[in-house]
Amino acid sequence: MVENIRKRAPANWAVESIEVAPHLPPSSMIPLSSADEIPQADLVLGLGESVGAAQLIPDVVKRSGVRAAIAPRITASGCHRPQESTEEGACRHGRASAFPKTFCTLTETSYGFRHFAEPCSNATIAAFARLFGRPRMKITVDPASKTVTAVVVERGAPAAPPTTPPTGSWASPPTKPR
Repeated sequence: MVENIRKRAPANWAVESIEVAPHLPPSSMIPLSSADEIPQADLVLGLGESVGAAQLIPDVVKRSGVRAAIAPRITASGCHRPQESTEEGACRHGRASAFPKTFCTLTETSYGFRHFAEPCSNATIAAFARLFGRPRMKITVDPASKTVTAVVVERGAPAAPPTTPPTGSWASPPTKPR
């Protein structure tokens, strides 16, 4: 996902990444000298693939001086992470936060689907969601046959691998409905 963000981010964005080991001690056990390794930032994305990495998010938020944090509750590999500790940590440090179930539910004003949607009005999170939020497609349907004749992907999935084009068009011959 980081490579996809680097590839599609505006030229004025600096995208930094911190690799963490899969099994980590509690964040209070991380030496203070590690603070130098955490870059100052506007936004932290909690992309870690383990519960241990998720537990580091509040400390990273504090040390990086960010304005906001986004941490999906289900990671790209399907790891379910506890929302409470991450959310409390971000809020405790006065930062805006969004905890979408997956990145594909993030919009400029909310995250989640239907009646589970949570409002989110932070400008930093909205700027990220504008480029990497919920996928957006334009679908053309032939009114006579009621079949899909074209699909244009205006914004692809945030976790799309770099080899998958984030935008594009596909058209197929109409097929008869079953």
